[in-house]
Amino acid sequence: MHAIGREELPGKLATVARLLVRPIPSPFDGMRWVAAAVEVAVDLTRRNTYDVILSRSIPDYAHSAAAYVHERTGIPWIAHWNDPMPYYKMPPTYGEGPNARMRPHHAWLYRKIMRRAAWLTFVCERMRRYMLQYLPRAAGAKSSVIPHIAAARLGRTRAHRNDGFVLYHAGSLYPPRDARILLEGVKRFLARTGTEALRLQFIVDRPEPLRAAASSLDLDRFVAFEPLRPYEEMPDVLVAADVLVIVEANLPESVFFPS
Repeated sequence: MHAIGREELPGKLATVARLLVRPIPSPFDGMRWVAAAVEVAVDLTRRNTYDVILSRSIPDYAHSAAAYVHERTGIPWIAHWNDPMPYYKMPPTYGEGPNARMRPHHAWLYRKIMRRAAWLTFVCERMRRYMLQYLPRAAGAKSSVIPHIAAARLGRTRAHRNDGFVLYHAGSLYPPRDARILLEGVKRFLARTGTEALRLQFIVDRPEPLRAAASSLDLDRFVAFEPLRPYEEMPDVLVAADVLVIVEANLPESVFFPS
């Protein structure tokens, strides 16, 4: 693995020059990262043999680097989409929806992707259909679905065997997502049933506001927080739950595929 920071400058100014003067699909906000990524990738292709280039969004300018490496090397390229992009094409309230006007640099980038990528992949058919509403027409003929990774083994013994019935939420809780409605529902359920055998586990990027909300509802003993983990570990973590819970905003077009 070769990690490249977003603001890292390339070691060779010639790489930047090529990116500036050639018709390479790169939105300007990611130009420096693209240049650095291309330099590393092209150097690797000189020393190793690769069958395919795989790029993924977010951000969508990651596809720019792949397009340039494909042009330099001729290696087949697959562009993968984890979420609807560009960001302003996301469903309201995250974005303006599929009919939002494509900004010029994105229109240019996406046309280049359609021309150069051998194939496009999406995490689910519903998201593929959503993006095909605004991608160039050729996208439908050379695209398919590759789901997110899943647990390597199912039926694993639950890690919370002595904790009662466990509900698990993992993921970002930035607005407009709000887990307070979930906590209020749990509060009502506990008051109605009198049960003590319920646990709500959270792996979130902003635990403090949620911790304060749980405390204000006197739910401290029912709600627990766990540290963030690498994405690859999450399937084995989540399989230990009784029920997986998704906290989403009130959207006319709901979440495409919770990972």
